[in-house]
Amino acid sequence: MWKSVRSVEMLSNPWLRVRRDACLLPTGVTLEDYYVVEENDTGSVVALTPERELVMVEQYQHGIGQMCLEIPGGYFDTPAQLSAQQASEQAWREFREETGYDSAAFEYVGRIMHQPTRLNSRAFIFTALDVYPVSGQQLDVTENITVHLIPLDEVMDLLRGGMIGSAISVAGIYMALDQLRRRFPALMVESNG
Repeated sequence: MWKSVRSVEMLSNPWLRVRRDACLLPTGVTLEDYYVVEENDTGSVVALTPERELVMVEQYQHGIGQMCLEIPGGYFDTPAQLSAQQASEQAWREFREETGYDSAAFEYVGRIMHQPTRLNSRAFIFTALDVYPVSGQQLDVTENITVHLIPLDEVMDLLRGGMIGSAISVAGIYMALDQLRRRFPALMVESNG
C-alpha cells in the first residue's frame, strides 16, 4: 500500500477539496505530487412506477457541457462517511426534490466508488418501487431538471445506444435491475434488443 508522508490542502470549498500528497510507494520511491479530490458521497435512485416505467431526469451537466439523461440523485450535505441508513435518508430527500415522486418501498442496493484513483467519494444506489407523484419539484437555483418516465423495456436499448451515459446511472441501473430480477422474476422482462 501507499503511505502518505505529507499532505497539503490546495483548494477547499463547500463542493470539493483538493489535496496534494507526497506518497511513499512499496518500492521505496516517493511520489511527490499526487493529487486527490475529496467530494461528498452521492445517492442515486432507480425508481419504477407501478406501470414499470423508470423515472429519469434530464439536466445540463457543465463538466461535459451537455444535457444528460440520468437516474435521480445528488451530493449529500455532509462530507462525513455515512451509513447506508443515513445515505438512504439523504438520497430519498434528493429523489423527492428532483422528481416530486415518493415511494413506500425505498431499499439499499449497494455502493460504487466514483473513481478511486483520484476521488475519495462513493455513490450509494437505491431502488424505489411503485413510485407516485406527490408534489412539484423543489429544485436548487442551479437545477433545471425535466422528469421522464421511460418504459422499462426501453431502458436497455437506451443504455446500449449511449443515451444513458453517466457511469453512476449505468452501473446503478444494472445493479438495481439485477437485484429486482432476483427478487421479482415476473416483474423483469428483457428488452427485445
